[in-house]
Amino acid sequence: MGNNKLECLALFIGMQYTSIGWYDNEYQLRLPYTTDTVFDELLFNKSWDWLSPVIRRVWEIALDDANELDLFDGTHEDEVYGMEDALWKGDIEAAFEHMYKLVSLIIDNN
Repeated sequence: MGNNKLECLALFIGMQYTSIGWYDNEYQLRLPYTTDTVFDELLFNKSWDWLSPVIRRVWEIALDDANELDLFDGTHEDEVYGMEDALWKGDIEAAFEHMYKLVSLIIDNN
């Protein structure tokens, strides 16, 4: 295992680290170019195909009324608007960093 930020996002969407690599046991990635479910490298910071399921999961949680963490209450606007800005600009590195911070907030809140 290596980068803690990458690992955090992998675990957040339900991936598991095994002796053969990262296993997408919930088939969250749905990559258009492969049917593989085991990966040696995590690419959340390099591929929109990888980051998109994380974004989807964060918004599902953010919009869930049962969730006590309100990402839209103004407290976390730097991350929310930073993420939105990164998406509009197509800046995957910035999007990855903002998404990691949002995921960390969600994990810390649970």
